[in-house]
Amino acid sequence: MSASENLEICNLCNGKGLDLDDIAFPDTCPKCGGSGKVDWVEQIVGSPQQHKYNEWVDAASAALAKSIDREILNQLIESVRIPNGVLKGK
Repeated sequence: MSASENLEICNLCNGKGLDLDDIAFPDTCPKCGGSGKVDWVEQIVGSPQQHKYNEWVDAASAALAKSIDREILNQLIESVRIPNGVLKGK
């Protein structure tokens, strides 16, 4: 029995090889790498490339969230900024 006979259809992309979460911008499936097939271990725990992809998505999401938080904070600070002289009774 060859290694290719032990492969199963990827349960993330249903063997299509594409991640169709965003129909407008389909991407290569992060689990099977576009082949549409994985071995039984990858089927259960994911592939090394899927783990790298997940780590990248987590890092990108954290960076984006931090940037958005910073922008919101700056807008809040700007909206409550007290003009010079207002507190001096002028």
